[in-house]
Amino acid sequence: MTVAPGRWFTVVGRDGVELGSAKIDDIVRTPGCGVELTLSITTSAEAGPDRWSSLGPGDFAELRSGGATRDARTVGSDCEQSAVSTTTRLSPDREYEIVLTFQLDDSAQRAMLRPEGTGGWAFDLPPLTTVAVVTTPAA
Repeated sequence: MTVAPGRWFTVVGRDGVELGSAKIDDIVRTPGCGVELTLSITTSAEAGPDRWSSLGPGDFAELRSGGATRDARTVGSDCEQSAVSTTTRLSPDREYEIVLTFQLDDSAQRAMLRPEGTGGWAFDLPPLTTVAVVTTPAA
């Protein structure tokens, strides 16, 4: 299923249990330093072992042409965004705003949110942020 930034979508497990809802508020890409997402999440009251209990870089993947996926990785410590490349524990019946970074290839065009036990939700990635380099001739 494809989701659009700014719109809420329901997160449902493969067994049909509603785990919560999520909205991608913002997507920022930095060359060599991955994808930074700002997400709003509301978890369901489901308290069993199949509940949505965490969100981290391992819950994302690059979606390649033909449907193949490649798991996201944590952002390297040489990137400023590495401080938010961590896993957040989620509790039942709560609301969260989470900023999270994960590493994908700079060539990636689509990604997926796919918490354990779900089929996943695809979204398009914006173009990479370009950094202008200005050089001045030496005098």
